Amino acid sequence: MYWLFVLIFISLPFVIFVYGRGISFLIACVLTTDIRKSSKMF
Repeated sequence: MYWLFVLIFISLPFVIFVYGRGISFLIACVLTTDIRKSSKMF
């Protein structure tokens, strides 16, 4: 049971890093699509 907590504790920063990268990638995709839409308007 102890090694399970150790494994979770070690993998937690990696999971947070991947999750953060995924969110930033999603925001970047949304921003680029918004910029394309606004550039089509002008």
